[in-house]
Amino acid sequence: MPGPTEFIGRVRVSFHLYHITVIIINYFLMQVLSNKMDKSILVAIDRVKKITKYKTHVKRTTKIMAHDEHDECNVGDTVKIRLCRPLSKHKSYTVTDVLHKGKVLDTSAVVASRGSFAASGVPLDSNNHEEQSS
Repeated sequence: MPGPTEFIGRVRVSFHLYHITVIIINYFLMQVLSNKMDKSILVAIDRVKKITKYKTHVKRTTKIMAHDEHDECNVGDTVKIRLCRPLSKHKSYTVTDVLHKGKVLDTSAVVASRGSFAASGVPLDSNNHEEQSS
């Protein structure tokens, strides 16, 4: 599960001849949950909601899709995303920075190690061993 979400906000005010325009730019720091899509990632916002009637706290999670232009994010990375115009039905955020790279499991090493155990006759789990002996 990703850790707490950090919010960084900035307000930009521009003065025109007859009106004032206020643009709020929102940044979030969060961890990547999935990167299986092409140029898209899935991140989550965790928050705690207080229920005053029952005097309890409930954890709520919101999943957000963000646009990753260079396809450089992996699962577990800490990224900085910002609000932008809607890019598709579900994407309204873009990745600005990858702050910390997460650990990536090397699946080829796991498959190779299982193959060497199977070739040597060593069972992979105890349940499989019991079925073979009876």
